[in-house]
Amino acid sequence: TTLTTYISNIPFGVGSGGAAPVFAQANALIVQGGVRSGKTLSNVVLLNADTSKPIAVRQLTILFTGGGRLTKIVGNSVTLYSGNALSGSTVTLVTPFVPGGSAWSSMMSLTFQNPLNAVTKLVWIMSDGSSSAEYAW
Repeated sequence: TTLTTYISNIPFGVGSGGAAPVFAQANALIVQGGVRSGKTLSNVVLLNADTSKPIAVRQLTILFTGGGRLTKIVGNSVTLYSGNALSGSTVTLVTPFVPGGSAWSSMMSLTFQNPLNAVTKLVWIMSDGSSSAEYAW
C-alpha cells in the first residue's frame, strides 16, 4: 500500500463570508521596564503600538515566588485590583487598563503581601480575549 500526498499552492486569505481579519489587541501591546524591589514590581510600562485602535488589559495571569499573595495592582494611580491572589491565579481588573502611546500615561505596579523573589510568568489578557507573550522579572 502506498500513501501519496499532494501539496498544491493554495492561497489562504480572508475566510468564507468575506470578513476582514480580526485585530488582536495583544499584538499591539508593548511591555517595557519593570523593577522588582521588596514587596513590589513597579514601573511596568504598557504601551499601545497601534494608537489608531484602542486596547485594554482586562485580566492577568501571574506566577511568582516569594511574595505570599498578590494584594494590589495600580495603573496610572488608579487601583485596578485589590485582593489576595495566590501564585498561578488569573485576576480580573476592576476597570480595564487602557495603555496609551506614552510611558508617562501607562505605568503599572503590583504589590505583594511579602517580599517578592521573582515573577516567573506574567501574561496580560486583553478585553478581546487575546493574550500577550509571557514576561518575567
